[in-house]
Amino acid sequence: MRTAVVPLLALIACTGDDGLSYRNDPPAVALLAPLDHSAVPFGGAVHLEAAVSDDHDPNEALVLSLASSRDGTLAPVTWT
Repeated sequence: MRTAVVPLLALIACTGDDGLSYRNDPPAVALLAPLDHSAVPFGGAVHLEAAVSDDHDPNEALVLSLASSRDGTLAPVTWT
């Protein structure tokens, strides 16, 4: 009786229309600097720092950009 149940379960599990699926979550980004509630003098430079990770691609394969809703694309991003 057990050998009849296993093929039936395999048949039920393979009846989806999608076939195989692959889950690719977006990269995780955490802003490290500036700290919350920090102040910058008017016209002063703002140091931006973030940590990025992706469970699928190495960091070197990711394309990063920083943008502001006011100023558009900001300075180039460099990996450290």
